[in-house]
Amino acid sequence: MICDVGEENFERAHVYDTLKSDFEQPLYPGCSMFTRLSATLRLFSLKARNGWTDKSFTELLELLKEMLPEDNTLPNRNYEAKKILCPMGLEYKKIHACPNDCILYTNDFATLKVCPTCGLSRFKKKTDGSNADSPQWKRIDETFPEFGAESRNLRIGLATDGMNPYGNLSSKHSSWPVLLVIYNLPPWLCMKRKYIMLSMMISGPRQPGNDIDVYLSPLIDDLKMLWDTGVEVFDAYREEKFTMRAMLFCTINDFPAYGNLSGYSVKGHYACPICEENTSYTQLKHGQKTAYTRHRKFLVCSHPYCRLKKAFNGC
Repeated sequence: MICDVGEENFERAHVYDTLKSDFEQPLYPGCSMFTRLSATLRLFSLKARNGWTDKSFTELLELLKEMLPEDNTLPNRNYEAKKILCPMGLEYKKIHACPNDCILYTNDFATLKVCPTCGLSRFKKKTDGSNADSPQWKRIDETFPEFGAESRNLRIGLATDGMNPYGNLSSKHSSWPVLLVIYNLPPWLCMKRKYIMLSMMISGPRQPGNDIDVYLSPLIDDLKMLWDTGVEVFDAYREEKFTMRAMLFCTINDFPAYGNLSGYSVKGHYACPICEENTSYTQLKHGQKTAYTRHRKFLVCSHPYCRLKKAFNGC
């Protein structure tokens, strides 16, 4: 116990010395207005007030460091600046609470694992949260057992949509970025920007529409090759080579883009790709627009909307 207290005191003393040193150290030799600590504080204040991103703040620090004299002590990255200000942060302590808001697990309840009021466990059961738990993933493994036997084979999601990067400056331009998402990663990682690949950029004076398959042909050829034969890659973790295959697991897009990619008509009387010929619709009297009805059939029978016939014109 004495050893722990000694180590804690040593760490506190070290933090204090570091903060004191940054407070006394001038920003560059001969500078009397700013120290290393005060300059970092002022810059971080600007970052917070103007909502700068970490990337833009790093670029600003790099530029300022080049502009200042060579012997300046300004940090050149956002991470280094945070390390300087870290000792100024307030200490905090996490206290678990009962999910039903019965008690806090502190003082006399600090060692309990079950709430004495409602009997609910203090700790939630952890799940791996893997995409492999989805019915679609399991169905693919059952249909293609050879593909599913190799866990390193990729399931890829394709996402695309049209955009005008120039805003109102150029109305006669359309860009369709085609992104690939790796679903083998956990859900909290697969949608991170650094794990999403920009495979194509289809740009031109107008959107491709239903002819987008012409522009997607190079990507389709690569996906066919990855599915049929695969490519030989090196697994750095296992230190071995293996043949990696890939498949298009799903597509992510809005309804109009869904029609362009799949070739299914998302307009007219049979616009629903699920109901198809059983799509319930009503042609409006004034104009040529179509209204789609009887959406309540997708609700559970106990839903309150299922009992309101008058509100839905009897449909």
